[in-house]
Amino acid sequence: TKDGKYNVWVRDYVDNFQPRGVRRIVISFDGKSYGTFGETSVSVPANNKIGVVAWHKVGDGVSLKSGSHTMKVMKEATTSGAAILDSFYLTTGNETPSEK
Repeated sequence: TKDGKYNVWVRDYVDNFQPRGVRRIVISFDGKSYGTFGETSVSVPANNKIGVVAWHKVGDGVSLKSGSHTMKVMKEATTSGAAILDSFYLTTGNETPSEK
């Protein structure tokens, strides 16, 4: 609702089946690329057969003017494994999103 620099958080899934860094996503706002980002760096225990979902901040923030915007998220074609994302959080503050 107001102009500002917004921190962008992504909650995504990571497991031990795919090498780290192959599930990269490309984020754009209003057709302009914001950057390419890898999955969360949270550790997954070796005996974890399911994987984990965790928040991570991507980039240094994006400057947006007041009004409507279009955010587009695409998986980079680096692997046949899916980038599994379930939530996004934009804020002008420095808080880490809750797990809910």
